[in-house]
Amino acid sequence: MYKLAALRTAEGQGWDFTIKLSEQQAKTSIPGILQVRRYLGEASQPRADMIYNVAAAQPLPAAPILLDPADATRRRPVRPGAPYVDLLAPVLRQGRLVQPLPTLAESRAHARQQVASLDASIRRYLNPHVYPVGLEQGLHEFRTQLMLEKRPVRPA
Repeated sequence: MYKLAALRTAEGQGWDFTIKLSEQQAKTSIPGILQVRRYLGEASQPRADMIYNVAAAQPLPAAPILLDPADATRRRPVRPGAPYVDLLAPVLRQGRLVQPLPTLAESRAHARQQVASLDASIRRYLNPHVYPVGLEQGLHEFRTQLMLEKRPVRPA
C-alpha cells in the first residue's frame, strides 16, 4: 500500500508534508521523506528499528528516543554511538533505475539472513518478545502537530 507523505513545493526547493488521518492513531500515516535505521548490538545483531524523517530541519540527536507509534508512553532510548545501518535505498530516480535489482533468490537469501540474525527470543513461536520499532521522537512530535492542525475541532 502506498500513502503519499510529501509533495514538492511549487518552487521545487522544499517539501510540503502530508498526512492521512484515521480514527485509529496507529493507522494515521507518517509524514516526511522517511528512512528506517536499524540499530545493532553485539555481533551486529539487530536491536531496534527507528523510522525518521531525512528531510527534517533538525539533525538526529546523538542518543535518539524511539516512541511506539500506537502508544507514546512506550519509549526506548538508543545508546549513544550505537552502530546502525540505514535500510532504505532508492531504486528509481526520475523514472530511471539507479542500482541493479537483486534476483528473487538473492532477495530470499537476504530476508532469511535478516530473520536468522534476530535474537532467538523474538523468533520463537511461543510467547515471542516484540522487536522494538518506533518513530524518532522529533518525527512523532511533528506527526502529532500535523494531526492536530488537520483534524477539525468540533464544539461539544
